[in-house]
Amino acid sequence: MAHKKFVLVLLLLVFYQCEENVTEPENNKPEIDYILAKPLKIETAQTCTLIVIANDPDKDKLTYTWSSDQGVFPMGVNGDTVLWQAPEIVGEYQCNVKVSDPYSTDKSAIILNVGQNPILSISHLSLDFDSTKNELEFVISNAGTGKLDWILNFNKNWFDVSPSAGSTLSDSSRIRVTVNRNNMQAGQYSGIISLLTNGGNANINVSMDVAESHNAGSFQLTWLENITNTLFKPSSETKQTQNLSFDLGDIRKTTDFFFILINTGDHDIKDVTLSVENPAFSVYPETINLLPPTSTINLNNMDEYSILKLTAYHGSSRTGSTGQNLMNMGQNSTKLTMNGNTTNQLGENIAINLEADINVNALLMDLSIFDQDKELNLLKQDINTSNPYFIVRDFIKGFYVKDTVTVKNTGNIPVMVQKYGEEENHILDVEKDIKFYVDNRIYLMFDAGDVARNLKKFPISSDGKNYLHFRRKF
Repeated sequence: MAHKKFVLVLLLLVFYQCEENVTEPENNKPEIDYILAKPLKIETAQTCTLIVIANDPDKDKLTYTWSSDQGVFPMGVNGDTVLWQAPEIVGEYQCNVKVSDPYSTDKSAIILNVGQNPILSISHLSLDFDSTKNELEFVISNAGTGKLDWILNFNKNWFDVSPSAGSTLSDSSRIRVTVNRNNMQAGQYSGIISLLTNGGNANINVSMDVAESHNAGSFQLTWLENITNTLFKPSSETKQTQNLSFDLGDIRKTTDFFFILINTGDHDIKDVTLSVENPAFSVYPETINLLPPTSTINLNNMDEYSILKLTAYHGSSRTGSTGQNLMNMGQNSTKLTMNGNTTNQLGENIAINLEADINVNALLMDLSIFDQDKELNLLKQDINTSNPYFIVRDFIKGFYVKDTVTVKNTGNIPVMVQKYGEEENHILDVEKDIKFYVDNRIYLMFDAGDVARNLKKFPISSDGKNYLHFRRKF
């Protein structure tokens, strides 16, 4: 009997131990796939059907519970399909649903538009830019209720739309369309703007003409000395603003330079003004009323063209007059500016400008005279010389010196120096000097041709040369 009791106790212990080792299966929560509303848009106080689609991996029985911050569920809030009645106020409302199995829950929601019925209204269904317009507008309006969401697509790269997307309530949205004709061949072009909205769709036809190219008027300036042909065509390059430079070389005295100013564009240039910034130069004429387009230049008939005279003042046109200031020795420059008005391809009035840098190298005869180591002031004189026996009877400056005279060429052109009464000529190069001995008196003659000089220092005699008289001091 005792043996049977022991076996029974042992079996109970084994069964109890097995019970403790049994593990409950893990639960998987339900999952909501999506929510449907039929219809999605309703008017105030109307009803719609809400449907939730869900699944449970464990095949557990599911329960459904609906809720909303506004509106009511007239047939109850339980079930995968319910009715929801909208409130009396237009707006957007959220309906919530919970899907549960015995152990867990999943949640989701849907937004419903109540009384919102946007309707697209558009001001233009076509935009014609013809050959002159660059920008046009059309207007998107909402003729219904709620919010009209819209987006614009277009299929050509020669026009642009801004903005290309947006939303419109009770107001309107202005859409700006711009075209770009640059580098396009002459002809007719068309495209489409597609307008997609939640209140209807529309297409706007876009058309544009590109006319034959008619360039704006453009200045071209040519120095006549550089022209070798009597008949030539101007450059086809046209610019509204150009920068040129002319190196006119050496000038020995006041010199006139001539230029031809033409219009290489397709439209007239009007009200042309010309000016120089350096008073040592002048330009004539200073105004030109009309500069028509020019395709070919015939130098045998110059009366048809605008000839500019640019004068560089460097002494007189003879050889250095005291009535006209000398230029600085060496490089001198000015800017020649031309301004005018013309018409561009779109018929718009525009200002054009041409600037030319003018450079000349002014040659100057100049000397420094030394009595031994002391430089003489050639603007003054020590003695008046009027020798009736001297071949040159004009005014000749005279100076007292000790026994030697040194002449140095401080100009930028060689000067011929000759002691009167001697046949030998000395060519005195720039920066070089020559010495003469004065036993009693000497006359020195200087000849630099027609190169400008300071006549207060070097008066010109009737033979076109300069003379200085030196007398020895005892």
